[in-house]
Amino acid sequence: MPSRTFSLRQAVDYVGNGRFQLQLLLITGATQLADAMELMLLPFLTNAVRCDASDAMAASEPELALLSSVVFMGMLLGACSAGWIADVFGRRYGFLLTTACCAIAGAGSAVAWSFNALLLARFVVGFGVGGSPAALSLYAEFIPSTAVRARQLLVFLSFFSIGTLLEACIAVAVLPSYGWRGLLWASAVPSALLLAIAVVFPKVLPESPRLLLTGVGAFARDAAAAASQAKAVFDHAAQVNGRPFPADWELVLSDADTRDGDGAGSDTHDDYDHHLDADNAALLQISAPGTTTPRKQANPIRLLLSSENPLRRRQFALLCGMYFLMALLYYGLVIFTVTLAAASDSPSSSSTSPSQNSSTSSNECGSLAGREWEVILENAGELPGLLLADQLLNRIGRRKTIASLFTLCGGLLMLLLLPEIRGANAGAVLSIIMCVVRMSALGFNQSLWVFTTELFPTNVRASALGVASGFARIGGMVSPFVAQMLFATSATASLCLCIGVSFASALLIHAVPTETASRQLS
Repeated sequence: MPSRTFSLRQAVDYVGNGRFQLQLLLITGATQLADAMELMLLPFLTNAVRCDASDAMAASEPELALLSSVVFMGMLLGACSAGWIADVFGRRYGFLLTTACCAIAGAGSAVAWSFNALLLARFVVGFGVGGSPAALSLYAEFIPSTAVRARQLLVFLSFFSIGTLLEACIAVAVLPSYGWRGLLWASAVPSALLLAIAVVFPKVLPESPRLLLTGVGAFARDAAAAASQAKAVFDHAAQVNGRPFPADWELVLSDADTRDGDGAGSDTHDDYDHHLDADNAALLQISAPGTTTPRKQANPIRLLLSSENPLRRRQFALLCGMYFLMALLYYGLVIFTVTLAAASDSPSSSSTSPSQNSSTSSNECGSLAGREWEVILENAGELPGLLLADQLLNRIGRRKTIASLFTLCGGLLMLLLLPEIRGANAGAVLSIIMCVVRMSALGFNQSLWVFTTELFPTNVRASALGVASGFARIGGMVSPFVAQMLFATSATASLCLCIGVSFASALLIHAVPTETASRQLS
């Protein structure tokens, strides 16, 4: 008999924090970096293609708008399907598939021979970027302590902010000399490097031990081999961290591993666990410690929508709505940063003569020249939001943090209703307000990702994150109509809509009954 047996949670705690988590953070966090780079790339690419004089790339303004929209469409499809792929076929397979889409289609974009080919390539890139939540789910499984989980998840999500800054810097360096094709080549490099590292060094990107041990999905074909592979993952992690397991240790699936948290801080823990146990009974049959007999292949989406678990279905529906509102507001604010500045700098634009308008239009393709460093500084203004979220998440809880940051955002946006704040002489005040607004926006964005990651168990986590982020992509597609088209018609109406979204989101998050601050991941 083995001298010691470890449950999944005990094995994660035994491995502890160390080089293994750092390696996993770098390779999985880079998916967030790639996501941000592709989003930050869009305004640079659209403007550069507009300036392309070749007949093959000739495009009208609606077609140029479609160049951004197809990326979000691809992200929507990728978010909904890649999460399911990761839950059924494994995190590693999902990571390789989506990263390959980003790398290959990213390079394909750079050699596109026509505008339609460019649209197709950008759609495939969007699909790959949409699969990034599976990487977050994998990284979360190896965080050993609830005390540091929020901070480590925020560090993971900080790669998004790093990606926006990196893409802006790449655009500054590459666009003037190499054009938009050079920018696309440079932007595809991170995904290509990730794919090469994951293929050449497979141990840096392990499979989910929980999926392996429970023997669900593709791992149901050979549950014994999958369980042995799960043990090997922990052996490697322990070796890298300098804490090898005893020679005769055994990994088992305990009752605690099939429950969603320890109940601390959860208002509805007993009901939630009751439904979770029903899910696990449908997924596997534990006949003895360390052995599982799979009954059927689980459908994660069906589990999320199952009428047998009304609490989870309600929470899932609420969070999908939250992600839509969050993205509508967040990406709208990114556009507002430039739109409001332009409006305040041009108080007399309505009196511009037709000939001046014609001249401005003719030079429109060069409008980004000299403004790239402004974009860099505007995005850097978000970084304090990570520090603010880090301080609040463990002190006041996940839901209160999200609600507080949405409320802060809405309160500051109310100041923009004052004509004096948006006037030509209020540039410094407007910049300060927008900086704090962007800070709060990144804070509620990343805090919502932390909360969602902790709320759902492993067997449906990637699918839940994927579908929820799919609703975020829809919100992203809608945001230009709020921040550009509606603003051009009525700035007050546009701001009021964003204020309403802020306060509605602050109230809606409290409709989710479960607090996750001190719960274990399952």
